[in-house]
Amino acid sequence: MNCVDVAIIGAGLAGVAAAGDLAAAGKSVLVIDKSCGIGGRMATRRHAGTRIDHGAQFFTARSERFVTFVNGLVEAGIVQVWSHGFPILVDGLVCARADGHPR
Repeated sequence: MNCVDVAIIGAGLAGVAAAGDLAAAGKSVLVIDKSCGIGGRMATRRHAGTRIDHGAQFFTARSERFVTFVNGLVEAGIVQVWSHGFPILVDGLVCARADGHPR
């Protein structure tokens, strides 16, 4: 029986990020998830030769630490920047510019 320092339940974004931080700190980590892959609410399912993304439509990177993490995912081709925010509309008129945070 192999022992690990930390077991993480859930291979969603938070679980995978925590596992990466712990592994970088020299800990042995076991990630357990009920699904057959990683991603949690942002996972891609495959059915009849088609890929289906489901769950969260996007996430927003605001904090410096999360932006750094996401930039690594972008560089690895795992995620893509979809938008840099949305204009705020009031009565059909733009009243504020997009916040600029990547989604």
